[in-house]
Amino acid sequence: MTSLQKSRRIEKKYGKYYPHSSIPISKIRSEIRRSEVGTFGARGTKMHSEAQTSPQSGNNPSENKKLSAQCPRCKSYKTIKKGLSKTLNRGNQQRNICKECKYSFIVDKGFWKMKFSEAKVNQAIDTYFEGLSLRKVRRNFHRYSELKVSHQSILNWIHKYSYLMKQYVETLEPRLSGHFMTDETMIRCNGKWHNLGVVFDKHTRYVVATRYSEYEYISAEDNIKLWNEAKQIKRPYKFSSDSHITYEEAFKKVFYSRYKKDFVEWNKINCAKTGQFNFIMERLFNSLKERIKIMRGFKAGWSAKLVLDGYFIWYNFIRPHQTFNGVTPSKKAQLELNYAPSFLR
Repeated sequence: MTSLQKSRRIEKKYGKYYPHSSIPISKIRSEIRRSEVGTFGARGTKMHSEAQTSPQSGNNPSENKKLSAQCPRCKSYKTIKKGLSKTLNRGNQQRNICKECKYSFIVDKGFWKMKFSEAKVNQAIDTYFEGLSLRKVRRNFHRYSELKVSHQSILNWIHKYSYLMKQYVETLEPRLSGHFMTDETMIRCNGKWHNLGVVFDKHTRYVVATRYSEYEYISAEDNIKLWNEAKQIKRPYKFSSDSHITYEEAFKKVFYSRYKKDFVEWNKINCAKTGQFNFIMERLFNSLKERIKIMRGFKAGWSAKLVLDGYFIWYNFIRPHQTFNGVTPSKKAQLELNYAPSFLR
């Protein structure tokens, strides 16, 4: 069955209002392949940290019991609870019915039509980014939870929720210090070297933006795209980097200003002259290589983009940082996600 036939079958059964979390992997793959450069930064409408805790996000009232569920068909809040839908691994799901159009639905919490519970999906994604391989995660589930899950299903979860969480994170506006650092590293993919660029906030350790290029060598235009993504979130007062040949042209085009209030200091780290290294960025890449080095490379560029996006989301919101005594970079950036999807909490 093709993806088109499957989508039409779902639409015929559930109507054209089925939730966004039901997006198929084939659609994600085709969209990621069309984009030459994968970025992990701010796009679209941004929310300040005070305004990003809306209790009624979409049609999910699970965080505020006093609000009624929103009907996905007519967008009405005049709905009532109408029985339970029994599932094998996710327990009883609350079914709702709309008084206006008589449409029956279950609120999408981001795990619509998933066979396994939200806790197990979150556990699989977290243990994978902690360092376990897909098959080790599968064996861990079978050994301690007696759940039979395929390693390919776990990879599909990582692809799917990295894609969905990236769209959510791009709407946030973290409170950063303004001292940005940047560097690049090489990623092995399908027998070739690809280039990964990262912009990093020094004092919060928050990954601001990333750029994945399927070429070994980059140009000034690649850096311009990456640094513009970071500048959309916050214009820095200081920018630290090494002495890469493409950086000077990109810095002038992105950060140059004749006005004193927009001045950006460029801290050029030249180890040949000063003996100093960009240790903070290298430490970030060492943490990344702990996860991907044992894989001996990715098999496809589109998969590498999604896995790397998922890793940096996990790094920002889940992984405790020793520099801050176990506090995550997102909390240092004052991002309190009280009503965010459970994967980010």
